[in-house]
Amino acid sequence: ANKGFKQQVESKHFNDFNKKNEHKIQLDQAIAFKDRAGCYFYHTDSLNKMPLYKHKIDRMGSYYLSQFNLGLDFDSCTRIKLVQSLNELSKNRQIKKLFINRENIQFPVHITYAEGSEKFHAFGKNQPILLKDFFQSRKIGKFQRLFWPVLRQSKSNRILAVLGLEIADELKIGRSHQNVACLESRYRGV
Repeated sequence: ANKGFKQQVESKHFNDFNKKNEHKIQLDQAIAFKDRAGCYFYHTDSLNKMPLYKHKIDRMGSYYLSQFNLGLDFDSCTRIKLVQSLNELSKNRQIKKLFINRENIQFPVHITYAEGSEKFHAFGKNQPILLKDFFQSRKIGKFQRLFWPVLRQSKSNRILAVLGLEIADELKIGRSHQNVACLESRYRGV
């Protein structure tokens, strides 16, 4: 693992991830390489330079991100709808909700990847937790974690939400939760 590659990923995680065909691995951008023993490596600096960082959302409206087959509809500063794809809108599926533990959403925001060592406030938690621990609790594979999208506040670079994972079936929003943002999610089958 030389040439700047910082972390090894077991091949079984890559194979499981690759079979799902949820994302395309862009080897020309030096994200992941396989060695002779069949182990995969990723380069953190390459991840940080990916075009995904260009997905900045400056104002309310509807957005479609082809990398993730992901549609985001910002219809107000405190409500966001998240759907797997534009075609999913026509299907009758139970919609689950994701709540962001934030006072409000201040534009611009952007969608990017995150390091496992980063901390964020999961919904309902007073103390920040490591993103790695959060992924482990949701049984997300090591390699898949590298390409999981998060919603960030642009100015502070703070993680607002881990898309598709912070799920709550029901929440009574009282005065203390007036500014909690809600995402409706069909992403990744959750």
